[in-house]
Amino acid sequence: MIKRKVTLEDVRNSISARIKPPFFVRFVGRPAGNLLTPLFYNTGWTANGVTGLRACLSVLAAGLLLLGNYPATAAAGGLFYLTYILDFVDGNIARVAKSTSYWGKYSDGLADMIFLVLCPPAAGIAVWHAGGSPYFIVLGFAGAAACLTSQLARNRLSFFREWMTVQSGPVSDEAEAKLKGVRTVTGWVAAYYVNSSFLAPVLLFVPEYGAALYVIAMIPAQILPEAVWLCCTLTEGRIMLNRSRRSIHEPTDEELQERRDADLPSNSI
Repeated sequence: MIKRKVTLEDVRNSISARIKPPFFVRFVGRPAGNLLTPLFYNTGWTANGVTGLRACLSVLAAGLLLLGNYPATAAAGGLFYLTYILDFVDGNIARVAKSTSYWGKYSDGLADMIFLVLCPPAAGIAVWHAGGSPYFIVLGFAGAAACLTSQLARNRLSFFREWMTVQSGPVSDEAEAKLKGVRTVTGWVAAYYVNSSFLAPVLLFVPEYGAALYVIAMIPAQILPEAVWLCCTLTEGRIMLNRSRRSIHEPTDEELQERRDADLPSNSI
């Protein structure tokens, strides 16, 4: 079957108007991604293929940063903005092709993290290798660690929320009411983080000092928002998961019934 060509109008119609994205998503990433989507879709690219391309380009950007020279550093900055735009292309393709999936959402999130985790340490190492302070390495790895720690906390919270819901029912109305304020702050932090992570790689285009400025920018652009997000996640978890559960060491209903049938005291087993 011949696949129908898609147009820019098709792409725009696939996007919900009720979603209000952060500033740079709305006015830079989304419009640019919409323009490129027909080109990728009509030449045979799949959503997962574009996600894989993004991941490879992010790894390449980290490698370029390690080289330490200005052309390579500027090229890494250019690759960030290309992967940023492609982040919208893969989602657009999935919608217009009606191929959205949980795997696509999962792999998309992993691809998002590659630049955030690999590039700050790579830039820090390059600055140090060029004669800079070893603290640039520390700062670069701190940016990566902040991202990974915050992501780990959010993933664990998601897992335990689902586990708790299966075991003992949904989150209570009382807990949901308490969570509103935390989730509002989380939304603000997420919007700030999306915008700050867009702006930080601009510094890679600064001749001679670009990599150093980029690493320093990790403090307001990545470390601080991830730290606040982590605090919000832990607070959300404390409120949401503050419910008693049955220990795996407690006897099951079947075991209790067997004890009763055998007329044995429970402390004798």
